[in-house]
Amino acid sequence: MPVLTPAGAPVSSLLVLLLFAAKYLVSCEESRMLNPTLASKQTTIDIDDSGPLDPFPVTCVFQRE
Repeated sequence: MPVLTPAGAPVSSLLVLLLFAAKYLVSCEESRMLNPTLASKQTTIDIDDSGPLDPFPVTCVFQRE
């Protein structure tokens, strides 16, 4: 059975594994893939995925194509 986002879109098993392994998302794009219907979202991202840079808060704004 495939894993689905709250909007019902399928998510790859690899992406699910990566999301459960990381405390923070690494980009706004990753957030958009999890819920493609969002117009915007306030979240914390970690661009180097637990590297030397600290996570920081962002506001992701998504445009529909």
